[in-house]
Amino acid sequence: MPLLIDRPAEEQELVGSLNIYSETASAFDPFDAQLMRLYTAAAGQAISNAGRWQHSRETVTQLERALLSRSDIDMAKGALIALHGCEPGEAFAKMVDESQRRNIKVRDVALEMLERMKIPEDPLPRDAGLSTAG
Repeated sequence: MPLLIDRPAEEQELVGSLNIYSETASAFDPFDAQLMRLYTAAAGQAISNAGRWQHSRETVTQLERALLSRSDIDMAKGALIALHGCEPGEAFAKMVDESQRRNIKVRDVALEMLERMKIPEDPLPRDAGLSTAG
């Protein structure tokens, strides 16, 4: 019995088969054949649903990543606007150009830029109790 799954906007796809054997030639009657068709249809639907679930899970993960990286990109874009007096679209285009030139993600360009802009911490805190008087 063929094991078929439904694909969106496509015909059914053959992913396997259910092989049923008997020692006698007339072991399976039409009722058994229909029962096996129902079984393979249910199995195919379960496989199809598992694939859809996996695809949905991957999409959710990608969207979560995109939402997290958006704030980094927006902060970097704001910094470029403040530093260069450019428009938001121009600031983003600069990051995209850098991303393409270096073949890295825009988010990584933004994170590098934000890291370079951090003010270094003072090596000696002002209240460390050190005195310059002799």
